[in-house]
Amino acid sequence: CFSTRVTITGVRKTLLKQGNDDLAEAISLLQESLTLIPDYHQSKPGIFEHLARALKYRYDRCGDRHDLDNAIHSLHMSMDLALARNGRVNVPALRQCIKSLAVRYDKYSDSIDLEEEISRCQELVNALPEHDPQYPESLKLLGEALRAKFRDSDGQRSLDDATKILRDALAHIPLNSDDRFEYLLVLSMCISDRFKRFGDPGDMDEAVDLARQALLTTPPGHRERPGGVVSRA
Repeated sequence: CFSTRVTITGVRKTLLKQGNDDLAEAISLLQESLTLIPDYHQSKPGIFEHLARALKYRYDRCGDRHDLDNAIHSLHMSMDLALARNGRVNVPALRQCIKSLAVRYDKYSDSIDLEEEISRCQELVNALPEHDPQYPESLKLLGEALRAKFRDSDGQRSLDDATKILRDALAHIPLNSDDRFEYLLVLSMCISDRFKRFGDPGDMDEAVDLARQALLTTPPGHRERPGGVVSRA
């Protein structure tokens, strides 16, 4: 409806202005809009997404965990409503949810978040065809989550699965892609973890070679060049 479009437009402008008071007002408007729109309305999942994005943005600026928790809850609502309405996975909300769960796990170390992150990553992989441009990233997200599980519980199976999935993700990235270095780097870190755990010199050689390739393929002037980390350390 018109009022909903106006509200969402206002939120986008507010995010660009970066004013805390304006952002709080925008969040309040979105929350009010949700109380006025019935669950069956086609716009409601999208409004939950916009609310989640605004809450996550405020969390990034202010660090209030309630904003992060509410952002994740809003994404759950968006996904549930979309699935109930048309039987389809809401891929944009699912990607947001995965990344927000990763942030919460990295910050607060709740294994429940990590388990949901892994489950949601698998859901994303299953929802996308292999030819979809987002498919390699979905594999990378799953591999990173499994690597985090290994580092949390020292489970070899999680590390083996992460390595296999990250190799698959790299295989789906064209040689001339500007994003290729990210996939090389995260695979290098995963194999380095395996070397530290099991001591196979071949793993160390491969990890170093992958890291060298990542350095060589990092686009000139990129903020991660020459030695930054683009994924979980």
